[in-house]
Amino acid sequence: MTLVLTCVTHNHAIQVSDRRLVDLSTGTPVPVEDDQNKAVLFGSIMTFGYTGLAKIENKKTDIWLTEVLSDPAHRSLKDAIEAVRDRATCYFRSIRRPRGWQQSRFQIAKRHAFVGAGWIKQSAGATLSPTVILISNYQAGNKHGHLLAEANNEFEIWLSPELKKSDKCFFLLTGQQPVSAEDKMYVRELNRNLKRCASKDVSPKTILSLLSVIIRRFAARYKTVGNNLMAVSLPKATAERGNLSLGEKQATLIVSSLPVNGAPTFLYIPAEQNKGIEYGPNVAFPGGNRLTDYRITKVSQQIHSSPINPLREAVSAGFIIVLSEWTGTGTWFDKRRAVITDHYQLSGFVDVTGAPSWPREEPCPHYGNVVAVKGEPEIINKLEKDPNYVVIMSSTYVPQELPDDPWIDKLKRWLIDHGMSTVEIETFIKELRALNRLQIAKKLIAIMKGPAISQH
Repeated sequence: MTLVLTCVTHNHAIQVSDRRLVDLSTGTPVPVEDDQNKAVLFGSIMTFGYTGLAKIENKKTDIWLTEVLSDPAHRSLKDAIEAVRDRATCYFRSIRRPRGWQQSRFQIAKRHAFVGAGWIKQSAGATLSPTVILISNYQAGNKHGHLLAEANNEFEIWLSPELKKSDKCFFLLTGQQPVSAEDKMYVRELNRNLKRCASKDVSPKTILSLLSVIIRRFAARYKTVGNNLMAVSLPKATAERGNLSLGEKQATLIVSSLPVNGAPTFLYIPAEQNKGIEYGPNVAFPGGNRLTDYRITKVSQQIHSSPINPLREAVSAGFIIVLSEWTGTGTWFDKRRAVITDHYQLSGFVDVTGAPSWPREEPCPHYGNVVAVKGEPEIINKLEKDPNYVVIMSSTYVPQELPDDPWIDKLKRWLIDHGMSTVEIETFIKELRALNRLQIAKKLIAIMKGPAISQH
């Protein structure tokens, strides 16, 4: 029961899918892979997921879908969708039940659906509307949600109704099998929560989190659903800048990030430690180009090995250097981070302690984070007076300046409050009296990179 969860609001289209591949040949589903891509972007206007066969026409289904969508002959999104329907219908007509398979098992295995989320124009001259598109051979188009007893050879196209202003969002769960009564209760509760979030204009990050949690709940109950997830978000703002006629080739910028307003984003959400690889969706560029088997290889060790360079770059760029506590559990939606990012509306932020965000597998900063921030002058003035932070360098405290006694006392209180021993503090204070503020910042970074204290 591979799952694709889709939610569209008036500003964002968000889709989350699991990445598990199972073998149904023995009659009992056997997981064989947990990082099979099932997400395909169509430019900046539509994202597709699928549930069903892992291969079509002897190609991985995500590759097949990317190739069909990116056909340069398509002049509109409608052309592309109809091509998916027609090509899938042609292939599924050729499928025969394998010898030894029961008819019921064959019919479940043959169920297949592509589900898209994004933006269309309901009529000529109209503005973009959020839309969910279902291309399926087992859900009746005019009876959305009803699973047919036997999968058809022919695929049908179903479009969600236009989202009115009073309708804050539309949610769709797509899987191969009907859910149990208990699972339906979870889905109904999720739907209510999504509508509450949309009615209050809650960040799309929260919506993405809700969708991910429900997939993980299903994964705990069904071994056909995996815990590794791919989330894609398409904001209306970027779709409006796209060429919906598809008559010309386009460049689509896609960002690895939680949802933002300025670009399409994807987020790989692994069940376990990432191990340095971050996967991405395929991209079908309208006009003929495509990107497949997309992955990012992280170089976190290089980031951590030279914490001085980011500090120098931040100082030269006019950032304020501040000592802050950290927070966060280290999960994908609650990354370890400096508390200052939660307390102040900053126009710029860099954690120069050694990592852009501290993942679960990395030791936390020892006594806090050394961070570089930018903000409006009134925010910086307030920050310099805030007893919860120690400003190391600013327009008031220049890099080559030696610190005075009141500032040293403030830093000393910070270190005491955060667990440094009296002996360590006295040794450190004696040393820093001969250092300027830039040298002190470097020294603090070295201390924060020490082994984490026990409660962390």
